[in-house]
Amino acid sequence: MRIRAVTVGHRQSRRIDFGLVARAGALCTDARTAFEAAGYEVQTLRLATQPLSQLARGLEGDEVVALAKGLEAAIAAEGIDYCSLGPVVASIREGLDPLIPVIPAVLRETRSVFVTVAPASSRNGINVTAVRQAAEALVEIGRGDQQAATSRRFAISANVPPNGPFFPSAYHRGKPGFSLAIEGADLAVDAFSDAPDLASAAGNLKRLLEEHGRTLVAIAHTLAEKHDAVFHGLDISPAPFPEAGAGIAEAMERLGVGQFGGNGTLFASAFLVDVLRKVELPTCGFSGLMIPLVEDATMADRHAEGGYTLDSLLLYSAVCGAGLDTIPIPGDATTDQIASAYLDLCTLAVALRKPLTARLMPIPGKQAGDPVDFEFRYFAPTTVVGLRGPGSPGLFGKGNWKLTLR
Repeated sequence: MRIRAVTVGHRQSRRIDFGLVARAGALCTDARTAFEAAGYEVQTLRLATQPLSQLARGLEGDEVVALAKGLEAAIAAEGIDYCSLGPVVASIREGLDPLIPVIPAVLRETRSVFVTVAPASSRNGINVTAVRQAAEALVEIGRGDQQAATSRRFAISANVPPNGPFFPSAYHRGKPGFSLAIEGADLAVDAFSDAPDLASAAGNLKRLLEEHGRTLVAIAHTLAEKHDAVFHGLDISPAPFPEAGAGIAEAMERLGVGQFGGNGTLFASAFLVDVLRKVELPTCGFSGLMIPLVEDATMADRHAEGGYTLDSLLLYSAVCGAGLDTIPIPGDATTDQIASAYLDLCTLAVALRKPLTARLMPIPGKQAGDPVDFEFRYFAPTTVVGLRGPGSPGLFGKGNWKLTLR
């Protein structure tokens, strides 16, 4: 098991508070030292701010870009790898959001900044206009983005709570604090291998997560006291790494699924979520099943073999905790196609009252089924995922909707 990220959060100023960034850097540095001394590799150090719609309220486009670049330089000076500016929260009471069209420039002008759009929530409904704006932004982001270096830093989100550690959707609320993202799919592989029955598999995974988790929590509480910070908890989503023995799809196949994507995968997905909900640790963020296609070598292989589609992943999202993550799509995918996929994801999140995100990555020059490889060490090769049909352009431009299915 690795620690994917130590994510520190604070409320930043549009005139960058370098003192706060320095404090975040000190906490991150101490955290890496402490966790690695306990035997846990720490992959990345991260900072999350309040939502961009709050941080950049009233700023012009070039001012937003300058703020993002300035914050990127500030975190680099403190040894922090990535920064999330949080979501542009798009209320259904509003029309076009002026910040969403600025996002492509923010991402093009930076290398370590992440931004999301939050166009939906169970409380407020779906801002259909903002969903389409987000799709327009992704089309622009994807131009020339052969390795998905820019699109992987953008997503839409719905119902995502504050103070979680996973990017792109992380954002901060409250006192300065931090949380931990666990890369623990290997624990699920170990737990399910040779387990004689489902009860044993569940017990093994719960035990392993709690054993490791208690060690991490004890260290985290010491860090929180030293740095006068709030420890928000662990996101125990068993995030994968693209190598053998470290994938959630491999874990499902060890559990008994014949092939990830085939019938039975939905049950295995729900089974994993059920086990995670019974883990007795201070948790935060998603703390659910994570199925990021190109971050999981077995998932990537099964898609290349034709084992599942985007609709399959939407189905699993009904019981998982993250949604459509790291999905390579055709480079010529239209705004309507992307917006319609986003809309379906938002509908699941709102109707089921659960946090979901969609991180789609257009690959220029590639069509559905074409092979795609990445130079990024956290992504596995696979084939491009198709978007079914032309989308539903007739749904857009007809206003927003507070979805009520209860």
